[in-house]
Amino acid sequence: MNKYEYIVWDWNGTLLDDARLCYELANLQFLKRQHPGMEFDHYRLHTAHPFSEFFRRMGLPLSSEEYAQLSHDFHRDYAERRIECALHDQARTILQRIKSLGLHQSIISAHPQDMLWFMLQHHGLTPFFDVVKGKQHPLGDGKLELAEDWIREIIPVEGARILVVGDTDHDFEMAQLLGADCLLVSHGLQHPERLEKVGAPVVDSLRAVAELLLGQLVEEQSDSKRPRI
Repeated sequence: MNKYEYIVWDWNGTLLDDARLCYELANLQFLKRQHPGMEFDHYRLHTAHPFSEFFRRMGLPLSSEEYAQLSHDFHRDYAERRIECALHDQARTILQRIKSLGLHQSIISAHPQDMLWFMLQHHGLTPFFDVVKGKQHPLGDGKLELAEDWIREIIPVEGARILVVGDTDHDFEMAQLLGADCLLVSHGLQHPERLEKVGAPVVDSLRAVAELLLGQLVEEQSDSKRPRI
């Protein structure tokens, strides 16, 4: 029997290589508000959900109206440049392999649903996912309620074997909510130094995810086909 039945993917920074773009656009919002901005590593050490809390921690407290405008501007600028972003190396390969093994794959993302679906179609990934859940607004306030909806709608019984693959401590928080294992990839939005404090396994690439996950699944499938004595 496979160790996992359900693989839940994060999108931004995990499968899509857009951390640098997110940094550039966040920095632009800081600079427009007379904030000095920051270096990429500093951004990766401190970015967080909810996104409004990240700006507050970085010295830019905003009213709800001011933050709504900032978020609107950020996502408008992101939409203009999103097709610059490629998939991370091995993203398509690992999704294909997991699909071929008959596992259920979902995306749960804090990205707006319409933008998320556009990018999945742009990269030809929609056939690999049974469920795609994004936000109905662009406020970057996390995805725990989406995870609650997902498990209520998709998981028929308690005790399902779930793995969350993401690139932030928020993905680990979501995995805990789902009662799932978590594997974090350090090539995305948060710095490896930060991820290593979370308590979940951390790898540096999707190639490493494939080696760990697919090797295990293939081995377990092979074991299940061996004659029992």
